[in-house]
Amino acid sequence: MIIVEGLEVQDFSNFYSSNEYGKNEWSYLKHYIRFNTRHGDMRILRPSYTGFPQRREVSFRETIGYNDQCQLFLWSMIKYNKYELEEIKPGYPYLKKPDATEKIKTPAQVSRLDDGNFSGRYCSTFLYQETTYCITLAIDGNKRALNKYQELSRKGDGKSGIKLVDQRGFFISSEGVKICSYNKIFEHPLLEDYSILADTKVKSHYILIVNGSFNVVTNRNSLTDASKQILKDDSFMEHIKKFLDEAQRQLPVFRELIERLNKENQEAKLEAYTQRLDKLKKDIKNRTRFKVNNIEQLKDKWIIQPEIGEEHWVGALYTMFSHLVTIDLPYAKLWVRPRTFCGVGLDSIAVPLKENSFKDTVHIGLEYKYTFSPTDEYNHPFIVTNFIVCWDMPIPEEGELIKDASGYFGYVSLTEELNDIGYEIVDIQSQTGEIHNQNIKVISLEKLLKHTFDCQWTIPPK
Repeated sequence: MIIVEGLEVQDFSNFYSSNEYGKNEWSYLKHYIRFNTRHGDMRILRPSYTGFPQRREVSFRETIGYNDQCQLFLWSMIKYNKYELEEIKPGYPYLKKPDATEKIKTPAQVSRLDDGNFSGRYCSTFLYQETTYCITLAIDGNKRALNKYQELSRKGDGKSGIKLVDQRGFFISSEGVKICSYNKIFEHPLLEDYSILADTKVKSHYILIVNGSFNVVTNRNSLTDASKQILKDDSFMEHIKKFLDEAQRQLPVFRELIERLNKENQEAKLEAYTQRLDKLKKDIKNRTRFKVNNIEQLKDKWIIQPEIGEEHWVGALYTMFSHLVTIDLPYAKLWVRPRTFCGVGLDSIAVPLKENSFKDTVHIGLEYKYTFSPTDEYNHPFIVTNFIVCWDMPIPEEGELIKDASGYFGYVSLTEELNDIGYEIVDIQSQTGEIHNQNIKVISLEKLLKHTFDCQWTIPPK
């Protein structure tokens, strides 16, 4: 018997009362015990009630600390002014298996998964580092969960105060006690085929629990770093993958659910892709554009200026105009002809306009960016870069420090050649003192175009 005296707390009846009478129809205390304590041990399968395989009950019983004989009673008001000891039932995380009155359809048969009334059970054990782990998968479609977990809270309905969404998805359990959700487990590369299960909407269809002797923090609601390392270990994750693979083979409802989710996810991706393309087409008329009057092929053709995220368009424009520049034009030295275009590593290698050789010594390195600032760490080595071509960028202060991601740094130099177009990075050296004797030109393509060609710009009204 446990007696607590002198407890002062707001809303006592909402959280600590054991009564289920009148306004206190759903006792928070009772349901907390059922869901979140050892009394609600996830290993108590009750196969005849929940639908888990009978043969697995035996293997779960043999794990350390298993006890389904404990009885727990709370002094409760069951009628007006009538109290008695009421037993708290154990093994609560799992719903009752469907009976003949339920209209059960498989995931492939329902028109919308959110309306799913499907159900399935699968469980197993595995040995990892001399510890036996129990793992259970209880599938109950979103609609069935809403209907059957009547005591759990959902939008606009407080009920017991324990949220339905907090009881769905992937959970870690220690010695039978459900500790915390851990849907990030699906980020592991071995579970790539099941990553869809981490989606917020998908969690509403299942509860997946792994139980072992996990170490937990003092307040028992999260795992220690040592426990988290177990969940990152490839050999441990291979057991989880094996379980999910077996569940697909043995449990048709799970196989159908995965297939349906992947199909809808692919359709959603295609829909989003199509919508983005449609939006791009519709918005193109609102974007800043220009014509080049002194190039015959372009003087009557609008060219759309790049926006954030369109680094490849910066590179494409620079490449196109570098093949149209003649050596007599102003700033011709700032135009080099790219010979490659790569999405990995440095974007291009190029040669000066007059150069037609394939000698390795005549090629220089180009990188394209929408914008670039000295406060940004350059993501390629300075020692392989000769030009950084941006659409537009702020002109920094003379002598400002600028660094790359490979341990080299240099300083901004505002040269006459690049006045109002860009700047140079000079005095490049490494943290350990190695000197790089070449400078890097950082150029605004927008400003270079305006200085090189006769451009006509138009900014449509918003």
